[in-house]
Amino acid sequence: MYASCRVELGSDDPDQLAPWLTQLGVDIEVIEGDGLAAAFGRLADRFRRAAGSAFTPGHRA
Repeated sequence: MYASCRVELGSDDPDQLAPWLTQLGVDIEVIEGDGLAAAFGRLADRFRRAAGSAFTPGHRA
């Protein structure tokens, strides 16, 4: 069973908040906050580069 909750928080630096939120181990949807959404995009790009050639879209280990 899946549950959801809404959390409101803020940060002076979305680029520091995004990696912290990934440590929660849950799926996240940014409802408001273009800065945070952009920070997640940059973080995803960084993770994709870290995965290198091992990354295949749609593949889960």
